[in-house]
Amino acid sequence: MLALEWSDSDETRSEVNVSKSLEQTKGGLRIETTKSEETRRFSVPEWALEVLRAHRQVQQHDRQLFGKSYDDHNLIFCQPGGAYYSPDRLGARVVELMRKVGLAGVSLHSLRHSHASILLSNGVPVAVVSQRLGHADQNITLSIYSHALPADTLAAAKIWNDSMADVIADARRRRSPSALPGPSRRTGTA
Repeated sequence: MLALEWSDSDETRSEVNVSKSLEQTKGGLRIETTKSEETRRFSVPEWALEVLRAHRQVQQHDRQLFGKSYDDHNLIFCQPGGAYYSPDRLGARVVELMRKVGLAGVSLHSLRHSHASILLSNGVPVAVVSQRLGHADQNITLSIYSHALPADTLAAAKIWNDSMADVIADARRRRSPSALPGPSRRTGTA
């Protein structure tokens, strides 16, 4: 997130392209390619694009305030003067903000896990979730997030049950009472 540049955001397609990350090392900050070394493209909701538009306006104001001393890396998320945020500091800030809203123990990493778990438990295909997380193999996603799938077995049972109930009800509707043989029809007696 901290390495995203405005050129990585495609508003017309509602996509963000992730091709690099910002790492905190003993020697300082450095930009690295993603673990898979492949660009991940994923859709973002309209509300997120609106937030980015508003954020960009604030950032343009900061650029004007700092003038020539603005450290321009074309970053989406940067300090007011344009410099990179420290990944460690950002993580600590998220924990602070979560605590303020009553969510103790929530970090960026736990938000990532929540994101994946919620997507999987709501029926988003494993391949899509795996791609969003940047996992090279869907089996990695399955091994980490299999806890999110038990609800899927209940959903599958309900879908099967409902489908079969519809088939049976449809078959019963097609068989009218006059088409059913009964003792009174064969012998004429009750």
